[in-house]
Amino acid sequence: MCDERLKAETATMGRLPKAPIALLSALGAAACAGDRISHVSYDSYSRADLAYAASRGPVPVRVLGAPAAGIEPTALTDRVIEAMTGANFGTPVAYTPYAGTTASGYVMALRFGARGDARALCADTPPPGGIGPDYLAAFCKDGRALSYLEGAVGETNIQSARFHNAIAGAASQLLPIRNPERDDCRGRRCD
Repeated sequence: MCDERLKAETATMGRLPKAPIALLSALGAAACAGDRISHVSYDSYSRADLAYAASRGPVPVRVLGAPAAGIEPTALTDRVIEAMTGANFGTPVAYTPYAGTTASGYVMALRFGARGDARALCADTPPPGGIGPDYLAAFCKDGRALSYLEGAVGETNIQSARFHNAIAGAASQLLPIRNPERDDCRGRRCD
């Protein structure tokens, strides 16, 4: 199906100005790649949470499950942390593996092989992870999801650039400069 769609897009490219051709090609390839982020919610998120979490030291990252069988959990967590580091705009956030507790109460949680309610990742005892490219992710504070989403990685090889970019995209979506669902600047300019 993807090959047919790309052929159809390529056939019409001769009629387009050259600048949009690259964009259309990239969009067509991305649509076929399998990476996706959907159902993003910012129920309780505030830019103040981002700044406070970043100021309290590295944010723990809890990774449950794996995108494919046979992936060592420590290697997966390290790769997820590497992808998340520097992914958000604004206040830089450092990350560390989750060790069971967090002094600041903030946690980034990621669960592979799962669909459902991402808010459950923030519980003291979250549901177990599975195996598969679908994932849930949440930015949590004291057991409550501040922002959360669901997605899928198109590439399950954790060393690939595509895997890295998919996880970086999720981190960027979870930690925007401001809440896109409500005015967390309270009428003042916060750009």
